[in-house]
Amino acid sequence: MIPGPAVRQFAKKDYEKYQGIVDTAAGLRDAGVQIRFCNNAIHANGLTPKDMPGIGEVVPAGYVEIADLTHKGYAHLRP
Repeated sequence: MIPGPAVRQFAKKDYEKYQGIVDTAAGLRDAGVQIRFCNNAIHANGLTPKDMPGIGEVVPAGYVEIADLTHKGYAHLRP
């Protein structure tokens, strides 16, 4: 889950600036990690889902998604 202001680092328009981060996330996706972007965070940062790269899924609400996945047995790790 890519939350809050971190979604700005994935905006297509800023790819050159954050290429390392986006490419690392794409590599994780290729290794089987599911990447998800919070739609609320996208809009709160003045972006739209079309501004995100095609490396992950946009979900309606990140915290709801985290709660649902945690309930299903996934761990919620914070950096």
